Amino acid sequence: MWINKNLFCNECCNVNYTWSVPAGATILSGQGTNAVSIQFTTSFVSGAISVVASNACGTSNARTKTVYGKPTKPTVINGPTLLCKKRIQ
Repeated sequence: MWINKNLFCNECCNVNYTWSVPAGATILSGQGTNAVSIQFTTSFVSGAISVVASNACGTSNARTKTVYGKPTKPTVINGPTLLCKKRIQ
C-alpha cells in the first residue's frame, strides 16, 4: 500500500523548481513545476522534502520541510489481563 500526497509552493514566472525527496518517497509528477505529487511507502518513517527555484537570474536557497510517516497499527499487547483489582469496601 502506498500513500500519496500533493505539495506546492508559490509559482513565479520562468522558474524551474527542483524537488528532492527522502528514501521511501517517490515523485510521481510535477518535477520542474511548483507542485509535485509524492508517493510514500507504508514503512516511511521521516525525512526532508526540499525545493530549489532557479531561473536566468540564479538559484534560490533550498526550502526544506521535514515530514513524518503515519505510525503503524499497534501489535498484540501481551501481559496480565487484570491490571488493578477493584477494592470493595
